[in-house]
Amino acid sequence: MLVAHVIEFLRKQSSKQTCPTPIAYFYCARSANEPERSNPEELLGSILEQLSSSDPDLPIKLQVVDIYKKKKKEARGRRPEQLSLDETVETILDLVYDDPALILIDGLDECNPKRRSDLLDGLRRILRETENVVKIFVSSRDDHDLVHRLSSTPNLYIQAADNMEDIREFVRSRVDEAIRKEKILCGAVSENLRLGIINTLIDKANGMFRLASLHIERLCDPHHIKTASNVINTLSNLPSDLKHSYQAVMTSIAQSEEPTPKLAQRIMKWLLCAQEAPNSETFIFAICYDMPGSSTLTLQDILSICCNLVIYDDILKRFQFTHLSVLEYLEGLDTYSWSAVTTFAAETCITWLLTLNAESQVEKPVNGQESFGHHADKFWPVYAFEAGDQRRTGRLESLLQQFLYPSQADSVGSPQFTKWVDRGTFEIFCLSSPPNPLFAACYFSLDEILTVLLKDPGAFHAKNFIRLNCSEIAAQLNVGTTIRAIFKESRKHQIPLEYWGKALVIAARTCSIDPLKALLHEIGPNYVTKEHPKEIIRLIETRHHQESKCDEVLQLVLSNNANLLVTDDILDFALNEFEEHRLKILRPLFKHAYQGERNTVLHVSLKPDEEEYQFSAIVQGVDPIGTRRQDTAAVIVCHGDRSPTIMVRSPWDRGLDPNIINNSMGSTQPLSLETLVAEVRRNEVVAWSTDQVLTIMLVNAERGSLEISWEDIVMAKQMKRGRFCLFLLLQTRPKIGPVAIHMLISFWDELIIGAVLQYQSIKITKDIVRAAAGNFRSGVKIMERLLDQDSEHLGGS
Repeated sequence: MLVAHVIEFLRKQSSKQTCPTPIAYFYCARSANEPERSNPEELLGSILEQLSSSDPDLPIKLQVVDIYKKKKKEARGRRPEQLSLDETVETILDLVYDDPALILIDGLDECNPKRRSDLLDGLRRILRETENVVKIFVSSRDDHDLVHRLSSTPNLYIQAADNMEDIREFVRSRVDEAIRKEKILCGAVSENLRLGIINTLIDKANGMFRLASLHIERLCDPHHIKTASNVINTLSNLPSDLKHSYQAVMTSIAQSEEPTPKLAQRIMKWLLCAQEAPNSETFIFAICYDMPGSSTLTLQDILSICCNLVIYDDILKRFQFTHLSVLEYLEGLDTYSWSAVTTFAAETCITWLLTLNAESQVEKPVNGQESFGHHADKFWPVYAFEAGDQRRTGRLESLLQQFLYPSQADSVGSPQFTKWVDRGTFEIFCLSSPPNPLFAACYFSLDEILTVLLKDPGAFHAKNFIRLNCSEIAAQLNVGTTIRAIFKESRKHQIPLEYWGKALVIAARTCSIDPLKALLHEIGPNYVTKEHPKEIIRLIETRHHQESKCDEVLQLVLSNNANLLVTDDILDFALNEFEEHRLKILRPLFKHAYQGERNTVLHVSLKPDEEEYQFSAIVQGVDPIGTRRQDTAAVIVCHGDRSPTIMVRSPWDRGLDPNIINNSMGSTQPLSLETLVAEVRRNEVVAWSTDQVLTIMLVNAERGSLEISWEDIVMAKQMKRGRFCLFLLLQTRPKIGPVAIHMLISFWDELIIGAVLQYQSIKITKDIVRAAAGNFRSGVKIMERLLDQDSEHLGGS
């Protein structure tokens, strides 16, 4: 409520401003039927959505439209993929570049504990990298990880003493209300007893409204509180914290007459795991449809059974726990562990489905029956999967076998399973003719069921309506454990390796990393043959997945095929297949080409708009260049649109002594470009140009080991690949004087100046402006870069 008031206040203040600051907020919550409210991606996605348009009547901001169009293009007719957390952060940064923003997050402690560090990293990045004013307000309990991560930010702690006046007012009003409504001793409470009750409850509340509320409810229990002495005795033995208070409530429920304890347990289990929040009628039916005499339960009965642990939301029309602390307390009990509650839900749903045999017809469904049937149809496999090892024992194992296994030798599935398919509450992957439980078991990762069904060799080749077999479904859905289960059974039937070909392609093209690892491990090394080397590229022929994942897929496939030679043909094929990321796909290919002791010459054609500098990062990332091994160093020489090839090769087999570089680079004094060129020219290297050898030396140079003079800049202008060499030289952060700076501005472009600005600022003087004015080709862009530098410095100050 506190944060809700803060948000309302800020929105009212913002509405009075001519140019209001965009406000975005999110209420976190832990709930099985609203998992998105504890998901960092959903949280930041909601923030992005709110910032993208502050008014429904205004258009969505261009930055969001652009990223949507990009995702739509990559999807190629499919549904565009949801933004990753990093992509969402990037887009938020784009939005706040033009406008300030205020972001409020309530209940951060209810965000998924395993993922909230990712959320905090994203929020920190927004604050760190934004060039505008962005303020973030977060409310949370003091969980240890959050206290640590937020320790460096301004914090306002609310202690028990801070809300003591509110506690006093709360206790007084609630006690007086309970006496007025005759809930405590039928209203016969003396003034002295009333004051004693109020003072004791305030003293034992420990600053917690929830604890005070539980204490008051205890005094309102007519089964235990019958006299003033009972009240005094109860007050003297009140629990000191929530955990002991909940234990007292649960003990009271357990000591009630049957079936109250059983009904209470069912109520709490459903509230803990229900994948959709059912309305009251559906909820009551789910609890008691198989308990004779319980079908007449009312809403008030449910609340009475649970003794103030559960409330009914009149707005949302559903039951829920009174407080998050109730959920957390129950989760700590074995009876209410996640596997226990989902096992109960799976058993309840499947039991209901088994009552709906092919012949029976319900004449008149009772309240909640039809909607619970839809719930059971949709979520029984989810509950069964979440039950984990409980599926392999006891009642749930028996129910699953009865529901899924064929009842006759000549049938595929049970009549109940067939009817479930006929009702249409399934994914398309599960659809086949005749209905086959094999695909449901595969889709929902019920591996022990799948193992039994695969005892028939023909099951491996059964296909669903979209012509996928079980291995291909598992690959499509990114389920590595199911792939391994299918492999284990396939060995028993000696299924040939060719069977896995399409599954391997699907896993690679959908970037399903876990299934791909499982497939490559099981298939073994060198799956792609020397006769068909382009299959390496075809495996990842996709343009709608994240670039980093494509890179990982290619590295996995290449490492599985260590003996495969990367040729010009493969490189050209790869570059033609990958339009948007064609250059970056070279890194894993180059790494593979130059592993071990190989000496290879590769040529790659560039497009006119692809410049030499774009390859410098690729060069730096290719082993063994990164480790500077003398025996297998690589050279990358880029010609851009002036020449059609890149050459990559190892020079040591052509007469170049490695000590040349060792001696040159080992000098205690900074070396100039002129010195390096002279050193190379003194050593006549057969079949190698000065530029090619110089490129190796620059790639391997230590930072600060070189310097640039005006003579070097003139020399670079005369060299065939001088621009690229100069760019590589600047990556080493060489010493550079004012005369050389003037020469760079006069003769080179904004790329070279940008490389200088990466480590050294350039003060704008009359001489600098004059030098830029004399550079007719790039002077304007150079001045823009220099002015950007100044504005960044002003912004930082």
